[in-house]
Formats: sequence, C-alpha cells, structure tokens
Amino acid sequence: MSLPGEHQLDNLAITLELVTQLRKNGFEIPDEAIAEGISKARWPGRLQWIQGTPPILLDGAHNAEGVETLARYLEKFPPAGPLNIIFGALQDKPLVEMGARLAKFGHRLCFVPPRSNRTITREEFGSTIESQGWQWFPTLKEACAFCQAEAGTLLITGSLYLVSDALRIFNKNV
Repeated sequence: MSLPGEHQLDNLAITLELVTQLRKNGFEIPDEAIAEGISKARWPGRLQWIQGTPPILLDGAHNAEGVETLARYLEKFPPAGPLNIIFGALQDKPLVEMGARLAKFGHRLCFVPPRSNRTITREEFGSTIESQGWQWFPTLKEACAFCQAEAGTLLITGSLYLVSDALRIFNKNV
C-alpha cells in the first residue's frame, strides 16, 4: 500500500467493502484496477515526507482525531533528532486538546494562524495554547525560518489551509 500510516488499513478495508457493494450493483471493477489504485494512491499533505535539510513532515491533522493519529505515528516512528512543530488550526477546533497532544513531541512549538475567515486571532491564541509553550508567528514563512534555524525535523500540521500553503512554499504538488 502506498499511503503511510496504520490508519490507512482501516480506510482500505472500507474501500474494498465499497468495491464489493458496487460490484453487487452491476459495476465492473477489475481486480487489476483495484491493485493499481492501492499501489499508486497519493494524498499530498497526509503523512507526506519532503526530503531535504531539514526533513519535513506534512500532515493535515485538522481535528482532534487527526492529531491523535499523527501522535500515534510519531510514537511509532519518532524522528532521529529534535522535532520542531508548526501548527495551525481554525477557531472551531479543540485547540487546547490538539495543542497539548502535539506539544509533547515538540522542541520548538510555533503556531501560525491559517489563512481563513475562521482563523483564531492573536488574542484567542493567548487565551488558549500559548501557556503550553506555543509561540505565535503571523506567517508560515516566519515560523519556518525560526524552526529551520534549529537542527531537527520540521513538522507542519493542523489546518489543511496551512499544509496547502506549505506544499506551495516547498514547491510540491498540491
């Protein structure tokens, strides 16, 4: 299977059940097409590694369940050195819970407000996760510069808006 993460096995099981139901309803889906789809599936911004210095991990963990899945991945596959985290989430997300779970892994903790009309303000940040050690950065580029000044792996996670911006910055296909 081409997608990383144990949770993708659950997604695969659901997909295969869907294929079974489609076949029962008259859809002709060859086994070869299924095998090819499984081997070639890509999901930019989901446990996506960008090789370089520093190595960068992008993951659109945009809710508490996504952060928990990312945390299990980091526990199973911890980075070799310090992990510098850039995190951004919208105001309708459980920031305190998400920030606390991620902070356990981080060396440098940077919060960037995603580009959205639902982003949190500097004041909301101050009353939520700043006390967990997160530092506010107005832009992703500023947070990246701060984190890349320190050795280690860079994790950019949270809002899909933020991860999409990271893909553009690092010139990866969105």
